[in-house]
Amino acid sequence: MEQKRMKEQLKLESIPVIETDLPYIQKLLQTIDRAHAPVKANTNLHKETPLVVVDPEVIQFD
Repeated sequence: MEQKRMKEQLKLESIPVIETDLPYIQKLLQTIDRAHAPVKANTNLHKETPLVVVDPEVIQFD
């Protein structure tokens, strides 16, 4: 996200804009976006039935 756009968004939320914080906010937003990338790429996560392997001893003595 561009710094100009970040400033606008912060002002819309009534958050004071501190120029020296903008690079840190930008880095944080990039990190969040990178963390979400695998989830966005795998849109069929809820369509597959998960495979669960259970140790028989756990069931027997639970």
